[in-house]
Amino acid sequence: MMKLRLSGRRKGVALILTLFFMILLYAVASSYYVMIPAEMRSAVRLQDDAEAFYVADSGISDALAQMEYQVNTDSNNFENYTPTGTFWVSSNGVAPVTAATPNPSSQFLNAADARQLVANKTYATAVTARLSYEVVLERWAFKQGGLRVPDAYRVVSRAVRDRGTSTSRLRRTVTSWCIQKNFANYAYFVDRLPSDIWLDLNSFRIDGPYHTNNRVMLSAPSSWSDAAGSAFRSQLSMPQSMAYTDPNLNRVVDGVRWNSYSANGLPYNPTTGVINGDRYQRVIDGGVERVHQTAAPIQLPSDSGRLESAAFGSTVSGTLAYTASTSAFGTASSVNLHVPTASSGATYPAMGAGLYFQGNLDQVTLSAPTAGNGNAIASDDNTNAVMSVTQGSYTTNITSVYETLSVPSGALINGSTSPTSGATTLRFSDNNVGYTVVRDGTSNRYRIYQGVGNGAIYVDGNINGIRGVNRGRKTIATATDSGSSTANDKKIWINGPITRADTPVIDPATGRSTGTAPTGVRDQIGLVSYAVRMKRDDVTNPFVPSRSGSSATAPVLLYAAIFAGRGGDPNATSNSAGGGMGTDNYDSGTGGHFSLFGSLTEGTRQVKGTFGGNNGGTGYSYEYHYDTNFSATAPPFFPGTSGFRMASWTEDAVRQE
Repeated sequence: MMKLRLSGRRKGVALILTLFFMILLYAVASSYYVMIPAEMRSAVRLQDDAEAFYVADSGISDALAQMEYQVNTDSNNFENYTPTGTFWVSSNGVAPVTAATPNPSSQFLNAADARQLVANKTYATAVTARLSYEVVLERWAFKQGGLRVPDAYRVVSRAVRDRGTSTSRLRRTVTSWCIQKNFANYAYFVDRLPSDIWLDLNSFRIDGPYHTNNRVMLSAPSSWSDAAGSAFRSQLSMPQSMAYTDPNLNRVVDGVRWNSYSANGLPYNPTTGVINGDRYQRVIDGGVERVHQTAAPIQLPSDSGRLESAAFGSTVSGTLAYTASTSAFGTASSVNLHVPTASSGATYPAMGAGLYFQGNLDQVTLSAPTAGNGNAIASDDNTNAVMSVTQGSYTTNITSVYETLSVPSGALINGSTSPTSGATTLRFSDNNVGYTVVRDGTSNRYRIYQGVGNGAIYVDGNINGIRGVNRGRKTIATATDSGSSTANDKKIWINGPITRADTPVIDPATGRSTGTAPTGVRDQIGLVSYAVRMKRDDVTNPFVPSRSGSSATAPVLLYAAIFAGRGGDPNATSNSAGGGMGTDNYDSGTGGHFSLFGSLTEGTRQVKGTFGGNNGGTGYSYEYHYDTNFSATAPPFFPGTSGFRMASWTEDAVRQE
């Protein structure tokens, strides 16, 4: 009986345990029954969020692709899919031509720090059956410290579910600020190369991005183990269409045409195409991965009309050919200078844009205070800048007031016939945008404007000489024609050093005037023309200094971003007469040497000089040093490429359920 009672107890415990586990399993099964639909809904939501994110992001990519295509095809407008206005972006980065507010307002022009929306477009595109992206594309103008800085593009892309229906819901929003790339982003850009030009890796050195729209032709070094270092210190690129096919392998290996097909002359195996990494480090820092092929050639602007518009402040598309009958002083007995103005509500009118000169200029001389020995900037870091312009027998002096300027007693200001009874003091701190003061030669006639302008200086003729010390950010441009005409293809002749007030010229390592690398962007200058030429010796021209003392140890220093050439150049095959940078009469006169600290873009690679021989060469030998500051900030209105780079990218996760 005792055993039966014990067995019964055990059976009861087993029953209880069985019931407990059955209840537990039921609870687990019930929880799974509840969780599975929730998890399925969560998975669907995650999938929907991921799709919405990629749809919104694709709207950013689409907007950039449209802008790049529009610039690359050089069209003049960028039409909306819906009739809500027109957005326009040009290869020169100037304001839109047909937008509702094409130019910044007078309030913007008078402000020290401001931003203003100048153009926009909106459109929508369906990506899936239920998801679309809605894009708002905006162009904004900016000022910082009274100076116009490059425009920026704000792209807002929204992923919308069931767009246009009663169940429409916002799922994701992505915002990106973008800046147009420009030719100053390259250390050296050449559109057209003569077919017989080989770059010798023993002597060629370039310390910034290099691009050519032609085939890259390289001459191998005499020894791949040469310790001279890489010839290319940054990216090397060419169009896919110009990439060279190795005839032995019948395929593109690196895209470069080499002057040898032997195992000892190539940086890759001629049988297998396998890259020799050690050899390729001799070619380019980072190896073959830094040799790129662009989808298409990068197009040069076809003319300078946009820069002309930037200087004059007009929204007229194409070349203005401005023919106003009066200059800044309203008389023919002065330099033919036109200064667009805007109402300021103050004592002096505001600079409405830049400076516009008609006719050839005999000499442009830039000056700014520097330390006495030329080895450092002036002790005052906010000096004024002066540009002296000679046209025939007349001279104009234009001062950009970044600090303080005193106009003397007895001045006739802004057309007044009554001379001032005392000095007129202008201070940057008065308005935080500074002043522009134009003096007619050495007379007592002055024109005073609020602001220092937008940095665009345009000449519809040639500039027969330019040199000096630059202060401030500016781009000096001349006219270029379009198509097969050459009537308006003008030139800039450099007849002396062009240096910067913010950069020492004496190399502290050697003590020689061979230049130092810029460390900032305060005094950037751009030169834009059909052709830029270095002057040769000419004793009959008082503006041309002798080059007899110019050598690698005492070079002509050039601190500038130089753009020389245009699309549609009828002289595209000439390496001496085409659009590019060369030397005037390169095959005669004494030899010289120039050192460029900046960026160079050539439409057609031009001859700079001849080297060797009994007389040691003629024209100019040269060296290039890339100003890395140009990779982020270029001179104002410097010609742009078709590319855009993102300055910022953010995602807003707020959505409507």
